[in-house]
Amino acid sequence: MDQNYIAPAVALKKLKTARSIPQTVYLYGATGYGKTELVRQYLSGRRYIYLSCEELPWEAGALPPVEPGRQNRRVVVIDDLHRLKSEELRRDILALEEREDIWLILISRSPLPAWLMPRHIKSVFVVISENDLRMGRDEITAYLDARGAVYYAEQTGRPYIRMETGLLSAITKERAGGPWQEELAAVLKEAEHYRFLRLITEEGAAVWPLLQREKKALREAGTLDKDWLRRLLAEAEEMSRRYPLYLKKPAAAAADFGGTALTILRLQADGLTIDQIAQELGLKRDNVKYHVRENFRKLNATNKAGALLAARGLGLL
Repeated sequence: MDQNYIAPAVALKKLKTARSIPQTVYLYGATGYGKTELVRQYLSGRRYIYLSCEELPWEAGALPPVEPGRQNRRVVVIDDLHRLKSEELRRDILALEEREDIWLILISRSPLPAWLMPRHIKSVFVVISENDLRMGRDEITAYLDARGAVYYAEQTGRPYIRMETGLLSAITKERAGGPWQEELAAVLKEAEHYRFLRLITEEGAAVWPLLQREKKALREAGTLDKDWLRRLLAEAEEMSRRYPLYLKKPAAAAADFGGTALTILRLQADGLTIDQIAQELGLKRDNVKYHVRENFRKLNATNKAGALLAARGLGLL
């Protein structure tokens, strides 16, 4: 696994959304876009079955048998799908996609093939395209700028700059899907040594998601002064509440919302629940939940109230 790989934020968010539903993933892009590495990084530490269509024929029993009553879905990754010509194996994969005990990730160089399209229409795959696999210019620029500033700080002996740029680097890596925990911990340790608090807390909504995810580990590690850590968490949370849009990407444009997504958004504004929307539109509940999550992502919202507020600002409601 490439330790220097940074997963693009959009692709990583789609993977997380698909996992939470769960929904089959179809991931495609040309050679060199890091398709397989993205999946390996995301599944790091988890058990999964990996099969490549470059290594056919597969061994007998390569595809997992049905396990009635299994509670945790097994993860199956099938790579190089564009090479698959066998009609029998295609039928096996279609059968695998229907199973309730499997979360399926398909990786290919090509967009959805004709033999998968009917299943996509029925089940609504989470499609991660070549465009989703590109890191945003802002992410790349911020990361490279941070690394240059760290070098400057080290050469001039200015710890304040080193801490500030280290924090920016951790925030950028977290958004892009790279490893950030150690860098954040190092910044916090140095900041606590100098009794710097505002340097961290003024980043508010940008740093609070990282602190939320790590606060338990930070408390258990015991390497930071408990009172300093308590004040840090309280002030960062307060700043994130006061300035919730700080360093957030602008919301999507109206053109980014398809007909079904827009209809679901408007039905939510009318007060309908997910179950009621599914019944109204004749969709599966999981499909409605997928569109709701995608709407939240596009609108930079974490809940329905925030999504509806942002949607009204765009003139969607």
